[in-house]
Amino acid sequence: MEPLMRRLKLQELKPYEEIEYYEGKAIIYVRVLADLAKFFERGYIDKRLYKKMQQRFAERYADSCTHYSQVVEKDEHVVSNVLRLYAIGIEKQSVRNLFAYNEVSEQVYKKVLNKLNIQLEQIEKGYTDIQPFEEIIQIDWFEWLLRGMRKIFHTKKMKNQHARLNKYMYFRALAITARKVQKELARLDI
Repeated sequence: MEPLMRRLKLQELKPYEEIEYYEGKAIIYVRVLADLAKFFERGYIDKRLYKKMQQRFAERYADSCTHYSQVVEKDEHVVSNVLRLYAIGIEKQSVRNLFAYNEVSEQVYKKVLNKLNIQLEQIEKGYTDIQPFEEIIQIDWFEWLLRGMRKIFHTKKMKNQHARLNKYMYFRALAITARKVQKELARLDI
């Protein structure tokens, strides 16, 4: 099986995947080091164990940073794409949380998720700048039925209120996700 995978080049990582791999390892080690310090301050672990684990994870962190810098030197524009992919991942998780807590409607959730998926596809295709796109939201039969019922039973005033509310929720969701991305990137000192 392994020779077949090698022949089809399924084991090889794309440049941005390799960067993501080492960057992810570095992020994990930074968090582990921060948690270790917190546990030591609270007295959960003794000094000997703290020093031993701190040294081990600091070495692993330095290793992953070294590999990361070697990969970055090969292709520098990939770093910006990796950063964009990471930011889109944070935004997707944030939007899922907003939807799970009923802070946005399903229509707004689908719209924001569709926008993020299109941006993700453009980055994976290798576009350096995000191209303008037409938002095409696939609606299922239930959504189609609900839209039909709204047309029949809702007044024009209710339709305007519903449209304004959706617009407000859409821009609020974008603002919240952007703020979460900004906080996460600031926390990582990027």
